[in-house]
Amino acid sequence: MMVSVSTIMYSAVTYYRHERWEEYLSIIDNVKLGSQRVVEISLADYTNTTPLNNETLRDNLNQWVVDVKRAYVGFGVVLSGSGTVAFGQTLYAHQEGTPYTLQKNPSDASGTNLSTSMASTGRQLLGRFVYPLIGITSIPASTWIVYYRAWHSTVPAEILINSPSSTPAGTWTNPTDGYSSNNQYANTETDEATQQYGNYSFNVPSGATINKVEVGFEAYTAGDEKIGITCSWDNGTTWATEYTSSKLPSSDPNDVTWVDFTASTIWNIDKLSDANFRTQARGVKQGKMSTVYLDWIPVRVTYTVPPSAHMDVNTSILKSDGTIRQAITTDVANSGALTATAQTLSGTYTWAAYTVVDQTDYLEIDYYVDVTTAKAGVTAYLRIDDNALATADQTRIANIMLPSEGEENEDGLTIDWYKPESFSAASATFTLDITSAGLSGYQFTTSSLLGVRIVEVAWDVSKKELTISLIVYKEDLITVTNLKKGNFRVSVNGTDIKEEDFTVVRYYDNATYNCFMYDIYCNLFKLPNLPPNPKTFLVSVEVIDTRGIKVVAEQLHQE
Repeated sequence: MMVSVSTIMYSAVTYYRHERWEEYLSIIDNVKLGSQRVVEISLADYTNTTPLNNETLRDNLNQWVVDVKRAYVGFGVVLSGSGTVAFGQTLYAHQEGTPYTLQKNPSDASGTNLSTSMASTGRQLLGRFVYPLIGITSIPASTWIVYYRAWHSTVPAEILINSPSSTPAGTWTNPTDGYSSNNQYANTETDEATQQYGNYSFNVPSGATINKVEVGFEAYTAGDEKIGITCSWDNGTTWATEYTSSKLPSSDPNDVTWVDFTASTIWNIDKLSDANFRTQARGVKQGKMSTVYLDWIPVRVTYTVPPSAHMDVNTSILKSDGTIRQAITTDVANSGALTATAQTLSGTYTWAAYTVVDQTDYLEIDYYVDVTTAKAGVTAYLRIDDNALATADQTRIANIMLPSEGEENEDGLTIDWYKPESFSAASATFTLDITSAGLSGYQFTTSSLLGVRIVEVAWDVSKKELTISLIVYKEDLITVTNLKKGNFRVSVNGTDIKEEDFTVVRYYDNATYNCFMYDIYCNLFKLPNLPPNPKTFLVSVEVIDTRGIKVVAEQLHQE
């Protein structure tokens, strides 16, 4: 986890003749480093809390203010200032207002579809969304994740019915008369005689999906004969399972019977090419052989060509009158391809830091569909403000850094936000400004935070007892800390050990570490799924001091 923390100290100080400047600087350093550590621990604690507690950072900072006063109680230390915290916000697309609004709360309505035709290529606006910048002085740099709940309508199918123009092989009489329905007939009087047809010249567009392939025949006989129909997709090497008709009509029906061969192979454009595709007719004798007449052997191909399109956004800053103050980006955060199924697509955009010129301005984000392959009769859709969808499926922009300003208090440093905000611990930034500091003495207690480290883990297989030895740094320097059993949380192999199943022994080590040490004895008889003689232990110890600040130490132990 990366956390950016900066502290700015000003030189507004009251200097007394008994003060030592080095001690004043020590106070400044302690406040700076302590503030940084509070932020780091708070954000780490946030990520390890279930459910996530969005007030962790604020609560710990307010407690830190109290601790600073306690650390320098009676020595005239007064801190005043203000804090600014930037959290990674998620802004959801709502349908209120003109233009539409971005709001911090998830969708709260029945939802609506924004739509546009995909009949022509190019970028087309689906919706404009704005967020007011009141109370915001800057939008820090961050990587936005833009989510789109989008899709396109069902693509209408297209049908080609083509005739052959070649006879690659066969023994029928006048085979070329089967090229068209013209009452001129290819024919055979021989049982099992076959005739192949090819060069159907299918011009199916690239990227098309073949939905159905059918071979038709228009045939008759004066006797009881039948006809067999099949097709090949690899120049006659492989043939589909032949279809054998029922008794043919006794005269030309002038109507085509269609045989579906879609399931015979996985069809594609190459298999329908003149180099690969051909059909075959076979005369089938019933009793005494009569002549089988074939007037036409067409092929019908049903296919769809989906459009090609994705979503993207423009960003800009608007003035209060709706005019553009600054156009920032065009065509960013590109999504994946739209399909005929509604899906939540996403794209990322690296936002550069922006300083707000006027707090009556608005952040504007415009959603576009970018059509690269057009399709008449198809519509692109963007779904917004649908409370029936899970928040993960809603149209939104995540990780926008929107700082909330703190307040100044003459009694000490306070950090107070307008309301709790969701934030991303991995990208939160915190800036602390100490605007004045005064001292009326030079004796003081150093402010500090705990450090915890596991130094040894030992396993007694006969007792089923795991001993965890850890050191706690600086405990003797923090007057508000008095660690007891209740301050420890122990986990072994991902399972929390109940408080009644471990004991804690505290002692001060003068020989090696010169700090407080703790031996934690864990009874693992009740640990679920514990092997008879385990070899590996993942040990986690969480120490919570009396201020409520948590520090976690982990160690993997192998026998």
